[in-house]
Amino acid sequence: AAFGVSAYSASKAALEFFTEGLYVELGKTNVRAHLFVPGTTASEFSTDKPGNNAPFPSDPASTATSEEVAISLLASLETETFITYTGEREAQTSAKRNADVNAWLANMRQVFTGM
Repeated sequence: AAFGVSAYSASKAALEFFTEGLYVELGKTNVRAHLFVPGTTASEFSTDKPGNNAPFPSDPASTATSEEVAISLLASLETETFITYTGEREAQTSAKRNADVNAWLANMRQVFTGM
């Protein structure tokens, strides 16, 4: 989930669940489904554009280059692992969220709305 882009986040979540379903349904075939989470990637998508809201700030230390994302994506295709994260930060964030989603969402609400 990301503040201010709920519809975008929902579309990504739909793809995640669709991919999970494919992973299960295709289990006895030679077709594999992988979920790939690139995380924050340095690209023109995250640059300031006239007339738009400013992009969310990103930490350069945890922002992957497009080359790093491509290498990680190609490597994931060689594995049987369902979900692959480009960086450790994304894996840790996902683990924290999944450990206690109610606490995670309460914290996100506090951070972004002060409530």
